[in-house]
Amino acid sequence: MKRAEGNVCTLLVSPEICDNTPTNLVFIGFMGTGKTTVGKILAKKCGLTFVDIDRFIMNKTGMDITSIFSRYGESYFRDLEENILAEVLLNNHQIISCGGGIVLRESNRKLLKKNAINCWLYNSPETSLSRIRNSNRPLLNTPNPVEKAKLLIQEREQLYSDVAHYKICTENLSLNEITEIIYEEIYQPIIGKR
Repeated sequence: MKRAEGNVCTLLVSPEICDNTPTNLVFIGFMGTGKTTVGKILAKKCGLTFVDIDRFIMNKTGMDITSIFSRYGESYFRDLEENILAEVLLNNHQIISCGGGIVLRESNRKLLKKNAINCWLYNSPETSLSRIRNSNRPLLNTPNPVEKAKLLIQEREQLYSDVAHYKICTENLSLNEITEIIYEEIYQPIIGKR
């Protein structure tokens, strides 16, 4: 497979840590980095269950994320997110896509580090916004969404780094290229052998 220039997949921890981690593969990162779409493609390719935390919350509450935020506030949503994450991580052999703010709570960061191999997908704020332009994201419902996205990324960057086993730049890659990189460099050598 032809790769984009530069090192797009970086191991952030020692390989032994990945060897001793359960077999959930979790995608973290800002919105619009490909977590859900890549997760679905990879789960199908690997024959694993795919779980989208935001979709799980919507199914459980019967409300979309924007409605939850506007009716009950962000703190209520983060409580739901924390409970759902704990429930989902009771299972194994899953590909899981998390919302961009899942790392804001220390309890979630601990759960993720203990129960999953975490892949931080990232790209520029401008790329994220172009990818999600047709969706309603409550945190970006501001007069200047680019500046808000930059601020949110800056606030979360260290948290993503603290949780991630791998960091993958999705900026100039197609969904299939991202999926193949993860399959070849993370899934097959670590999870596929268990």
